[in-house]
Amino acid sequence: MIQKDDFITLILLILLLSASQFILSCGGTVHEEALSSIELPQNTQGIITFTTGDVKKLQNNEWSDAEINDFLEKGDTVKVETDSFCEIQFGSRAVVKIEENTELLIPSLNTGNDKTDINLKMITGSVLSKVNKLASSDSFTVQTKSAACGIRGTEFMVKSEKGADTLLAVKEGSVIIVPSKIDIDKLMSIISTDNTEIIRAIENIEESFIVVSADEETLLNEKNIFEIEKIYVDLEKAAAVFSSNGMNETEASVKIKSLSEKLVNKLVQTAPLTAEHKEEMKDLDSMIIREIPEADEGKNKSDDLVKVFVSVDISDALITREDRVLGKGEFSAIYNNGENISLTIRKKGYFDKTLDFTAVKENENRYKVTLEKDPDAKKTVSVSIKAIPEDAEIIIDSVSEGSGSVIKEMSAEKTYNVLVKKEGFQKKHFSIVNPDKNETFDVELLPSIERRIKVSNGFLTGSIVFSNNNIFTADSYGEVSASDTEGRILWKQQT
Repeated sequence: MIQKDDFITLILLILLLSASQFILSCGGTVHEEALSSIELPQNTQGIITFTTGDVKKLQNNEWSDAEINDFLEKGDTVKVETDSFCEIQFGSRAVVKIEENTELLIPSLNTGNDKTDINLKMITGSVLSKVNKLASSDSFTVQTKSAACGIRGTEFMVKSEKGADTLLAVKEGSVIIVPSKIDIDKLMSIISTDNTEIIRAIENIEESFIVVSADEETLLNEKNIFEIEKIYVDLEKAAAVFSSNGMNETEASVKIKSLSEKLVNKLVQTAPLTAEHKEEMKDLDSMIIREIPEADEGKNKSDDLVKVFVSVDISDALITREDRVLGKGEFSAIYNNGENISLTIRKKGYFDKTLDFTAVKENENRYKVTLEKDPDAKKTVSVSIKAIPEDAEIIIDSVSEGSGSVIKEMSAEKTYNVLVKKEGFQKKHFSIVNPDKNETFDVELLPSIERRIKVSNGFLTGSIVFSNNNIFTADSYGEVSASDTEGRILWKQQT
């Protein structure tokens, strides 16, 4: 028979177990703190659903830290630094992942039922997008400095790095890519003609815009864009001359058809998706467009969504969920109420840990995890070796590690022999003894010595001057001399 005190103890134990709702394997400690409820966005707002690392937002000319459940509107900018990323959801239409070292502006944003208009302008970096099927009147566009990518419903990546280069890679669906300076509607309005040949020439440009389908990619490089824009400017000029009666219809038709054909020929073609870019888009598989209703007068908070924040006492510990990297040291996310989460936390020199919990509204918590050191782990450090020229080969302990720049994990209690070499340059040997954490070695190779010549009996001082295949030197005895490249003395002068 259960006594009264035993019954009360049992009830308390059940309450404690149901309140925790998580399991932490391999020991360690976790502290929890309550988080506020999820506020719902308007149809003119995007909502940040995930952040890790250093993510900033620019609103009303002020930069501040971006956090989950922050809202973004037309005119706002998001900036993501190294080893960081964030995800933004736009109604039930799309979710985008802003990769590290990316800056993104939102020129227009509306996810209303009547019409969706989402325009993202990437200043630099990389963005992954997952977009639900849109109606014909809806618009989802990612712009770069050189191109605009228009979508109806697909999964794709846009990268814009050096100069004006734009890479578009598509995982599912299809995306049309248009050089940013080309405006067919503007061109038609300038011409304002019913000449079928001229109209057909302009329409041919629009019909020839690159459509990138599933498992394809295309690259618009800076040179290619420059050539396309130059032809388009000539097209606009020809249209303006024709519209002002400065060119007859026959001349205009020939000129505009010729320029249109030139422009179409400059539009690059698609290529099969590379393994590298396919790997970079792997996160699209685990990106989710969650059911996030829009706020209305009767409801501005959600009972179906949960805030979760996880942090680790080791700032560069890797946090993964089903092999997807969620961040280093910390992340915050919005999950569905009742969603089961299983995380793996790893750091060299420490025991791996698994954190299992259920995201429950009554338990919106922040989990602070402490890793336990592995006393048997060998201490390793990351060492960087950078070589000039950039294609010089780097060999460590007789094994080629690559060219130009190498980052290698090394034992802190070992000596490594390094050789850097390139044909036409002098080899460089050196040793790394008991390397320290984050050590960097910069190696610059000198050109190979073709011949050695003697131009003086003393030590050379000052500068060595080369002119007209002659070598002019001065030595420590005050003697100035001129020699040829074979080492023959042409003249000497004592000073």
